[in-house]
Amino acid sequence: MTPSDILENRWVRLEPLSRDHIEGLNKAGIIDAIWTYMPRQSANSALEDIVDRFISDEDPEVFQCFCILHPETGMVLGTVALENMSRPHRRAEVGQFWIRKKAQGTQTFPATLLALLDHIFDQGILRLELRCDSKHGRTAAAYDKIGAIKEGELRSYERMMDGSRRTTAIYSILKQDWSEVRSRLTAELVK
Repeated sequence: MTPSDILENRWVRLEPLSRDHIEGLNKAGIIDAIWTYMPRQSANSALEDIVDRFISDEDPEVFQCFCILHPETGMVLGTVALENMSRPHRRAEVGQFWIRKKAQGTQTFPATLLALLDHIFDQGILRLELRCDSKHGRTAAAYDKIGAIKEGELRSYERMMDGSRRTTAIYSILKQDWSEVRSRLTAELVK
């Protein structure tokens, strides 16, 4: 996958994150609840600093962050990243996934995963990992609903911004699962 890849379907457009997206991200109204489950930054961090860090971390062989946009209006809907990519092991992880409040419960979540996963499984990835804070029931329920398999939890895995320790739930989608997961995501889009 190259940094210039733009992934798109009828519902979302995923563009490589850039400073050009900062204004739209600010307008998206990053809400404090999003930061509750994210260990690496806080609502007090300047958005510009977060975007700059994501861009500077961006080795396209290991990490790529995307801005999720509405394909017709260009409205910023959120972000998503491919992390910990390993070509030799043919695996990747979805992370930095947040959706603006207005777009939560819409087609944004399944459409984003559909665009991203279609692409990476076409690129030869055999294992996709999804992680979430074990306390984040909404995300866990969404992963269960699409057919991701919960593999377990990493107890006291990360230090949160408030000093507490996060237990991280691990889910996976394997290449052989993709057809069923893809069907479930597509079904969510036509509801």
